[in-house]
Amino acid sequence: PLNHSHDLPPPGKKGRPYICSCMIFLRPTNGAKLILRKWIEELQIQPWSKTVKSNDQPAFNWALMKNAKEVC
Repeated sequence: PLNHSHDLPPPGKKGRPYICSCMIFLRPTNGAKLILRKWIEELQIQPWSKTVKSNDQPAFNWALMKNAKEVC
């Protein structure tokens, strides 16, 4: 339904929610574009190297959590 809650689930042990980013359907709204931009910013600060194996999932959840009040 259109009137469902937009609240995120409670954060897990590392302080962020655990929402899977493997299947995302987004309309090109300002809010969706904001989340994608913030996700990219979070990815850019990840310690990517051959010895440190980062992934995009935590970055997505940090971006979503930090900007949840700005999007619907």
